[in-house]
Amino acid sequence: MSNKSIRIHLECKECGKPKFVDVNTFGFLRWQQGMLIQRALPELSTDDRELLISRICPECWTKLFPPDKEEEDDGTWIDPAGGVHTGDDDDPAKMYE
Repeated sequence: MSNKSIRIHLECKECGKPKFVDVNTFGFLRWQQGMLIQRALPELSTDDRELLISRICPECWTKLFPPDKEEEDDGTWIDPAGGVHTGDDDDPAKMYE
């Protein structure tokens, strides 16, 4: 396994700004051959992986897909039996003590 890295130069397809991502050569080749990017290049941030996949920089991504307030973590969780619990319920870690 090689530890050599290469710099991938990209241009955001939304804003046109030049960007680059330094990647492990072996991992990059594994991704190009079909491995899931999160497995081939786990050391990259999610922003860098998304830039490689979509060619959209993090700033433009946020403008295109603003966070939905309803998607924020409200503390709701589902137990293994399928029960839905709100953030006011007991701690899920203590449920099976």
